[in-house]
Amino acid sequence: MIGRRLALGAVCLAIVGSAPWWGPPLSDDARGAFILWSLRWPRVLVGALAGATLGGVGAVYQILFANPLATPSTVGTTAGATLGALAVA
Repeated sequence: MIGRRLALGAVCLAIVGSAPWWGPPLSDDARGAFILWSLRWPRVLVGALAGATLGGVGAVYQILFANPLATPSTVGTTAGATLGALAVA
């Protein structure tokens, strides 16, 4: 079981790490470097950070409530966030 998770994690890491280089090849000029480092790479990092944050929050929920099935919707966080978003809008 752990071997499968490790293999899946390695595949995901390879996909995320190679994502900035997908698409048409970028030339070595300044425009290509701008696209790669200012547009593609930050999006990959933000996506990885958001995924890690959501995973961490889910694990904290499950540990805090001592319930492996605890989700934001079952503990009321989703409803509270929706109410807050509606109050601001």
